Amino acid sequence: MIPKQLHNKDFRFCLIRKQSKQPFEKEWEKKGYKFDDKKLLDHINSTGNYGVIGGYGRLRILDIDNIEVIDFYKELFNDTFQVKTGSGKLHIYFFSDYNTNHVLINNLGELRANNYQCVGVGSIHPSGGKYEILNDVPIKEYPKERILEILKPNIRDIATTEIQTDIKDTSGSGLEFRRVLAMIREKKSRNIIYKEMMNYRKWASSGDDYRQMTYNKAMDLFIQEQKKPKEIPLKKLSEEELKKQLKPILKKIIAILKKYMDLEQKDYLLIGIWIIGTYFHNSFRSYPYLFFNAMKGSGKSRALNLITKLSKEGIVLNSLTEAVLFRTTGTLGIDEFEGVAKKGNENLRELLNSAYKKTGKVYRMKKVSGKDGETQEVEMFEVYRPIIMANIWGMDDTLGDRCIHLILEKSVNPKIVKLVEDFEDNVQIMDIVESILKVNGHVGHCKHLQSVQQKWNDYIVQHAQHVHNVHNVHNVHIYNKINNTELLGRDLELFFPLFLISDLCGELDEMLKVSIKIVKERKEKDVYESTDVQVYDFIAQRKEEGFIKVNALTQDFRLFTGIEEKQDTWINTRWFGKSLKRLKLVKERKRSNGTLVILDIEKAKEKIKIFKEPEEEKKEEKIEQVKIK
Repeated sequence: MIPKQLHNKDFRFCLIRKQSKQPFEKEWEKKGYKFDDKKLLDHINSTGNYGVIGGYGRLRILDIDNIEVIDFYKELFNDTFQVKTGSGKLHIYFFSDYNTNHVLINNLGELRANNYQCVGVGSIHPSGGKYEILNDVPIKEYPKERILEILKPNIRDIATTEIQTDIKDTSGSGLEFRRVLAMIREKKSRNIIYKEMMNYRKWASSGDDYRQMTYNKAMDLFIQEQKKPKEIPLKKLSEEELKKQLKPILKKIIAILKKYMDLEQKDYLLIGIWIIGTYFHNSFRSYPYLFFNAMKGSGKSRALNLITKLSKEGIVLNSLTEAVLFRTTGTLGIDEFEGVAKKGNENLRELLNSAYKKTGKVYRMKKVSGKDGETQEVEMFEVYRPIIMANIWGMDDTLGDRCIHLILEKSVNPKIVKLVEDFEDNVQIMDIVESILKVNGHVGHCKHLQSVQQKWNDYIVQHAQHVHNVHNVHNVHIYNKINNTELLGRDLELFFPLFLISDLCGELDEMLKVSIKIVKERKEKDVYESTDVQVYDFIAQRKEEGFIKVNALTQDFRLFTGIEEKQDTWINTRWFGKSLKRLKLVKERKRSNGTLVILDIEKAKEKIKIFKEPEEEKKEEKIEQVKIK
């Protein structure tokens, strides 16, 4: 009987003969039956097989034929309806707006998204095996972005072949060509291919000329493929295998960065880890922006071009609009970032402020034409993506809070500055990108990275409660090392993905040291550049003195910060009085020939501790403890 998951009035089914896989009615894909149609039920009750047609009701069916990866895809789609085929393979049912049919590489299988069918539960395979429910849960919705992310490494790009074909054609004939080619690769005979292709609409309705032309065309391409290097079979990588492959890739990235960029030593490791992380970007809840505060002539454009070329689907833009941000994907480099701060770009800045987190989404209305005229429909875009920016003048605090800041100084090293950019056709760069894509095309990494993130909070709760069974938490050694850095809040959020990637590259200990140094340098910078911190510091160093005029405090503050008489005139008595009020540093206030206040010096001392580091000897002792056990 048809399972309850398929009892949907929008779904359609077709009739298939007993122990067969091919529909026998003409134009079956157009005249599908509903699940409770008497003719369909009578056919099934008389031991006939039936097919479930993809596309109706936004139903998609992923047909996995490669035995080696069935367990992986069962786990990847473990929250939606699954069927074990009569030959022991796998059918995965889901709803999605992704509606493109695909024949996948490595004999992985097919996505039957529109007008193609899969044999249904209860039917009998030609081998005698029965189609059975494997995962008895409701059918789940998957966004098209997620489906494309999963399938993209296995969608064949025939552009690399030397003969011209219709392989990229998404029409019926294009799909049928790809299916014939897939069966030729499976070493199936011509007779079996012709018989199985009767399952496809155009093949079944066309004459021998079309069938022979399609078969010969596919055979020609297969012969060409045999002259090329074999593709690496898809397999599941363990965590240790992943580490083994990523470590040498990181070394190559750092070598190419050193060839073209003159940076502090710690920056090469951080940038290299960040680049690799762009390929695993969707495995994280958030991902830090990189920001280069670059002096003129320091090579910021070269830096952006190189890093984006090494990153996943990287592009560099000199000007940016809202539409470009949310309608494109991949790693984005923004050069001459000053333009984003201009008046009129408020919405763009708001999008950039949210694009570092996976929850960042944009909703827009679009016109849709129908039989009743034009209507408006809501369209959703995800803005989450890796972003790297550079400019000369710095960045506002809100967006800067989402960045890891690096300084790019002008180099005088002739071995670097005399090199011209050859990134587009650089063999080393292409080799690095290809190596990461191969690793990323394998399976197993997403679950590992997501698992480590998900269990961090459990570790923190148990650690805070001094629970002694913390050793049961997976990857507790990573958690202990991260926890020892004592990074908090946004600092921890920014570096956490890089910690996980660096662990896979065998560089976690060094990455932890880099993070501590960067955070320390930023805090020291904040102390000198943030006026709020300067006010805290100024008040914390004063002695208790009763009421004092705000005008006198303002003059003392300007001397304390080294501001000259005609410089920064906005730091005046009015501003300083509002600052004291906003920071709640006033115990009492009165007016007598001006405003007088009693300062809350103890509060200022407590606040400044957040921004200032402990005494140097204590800090050195701390760093020794963090030498990552």
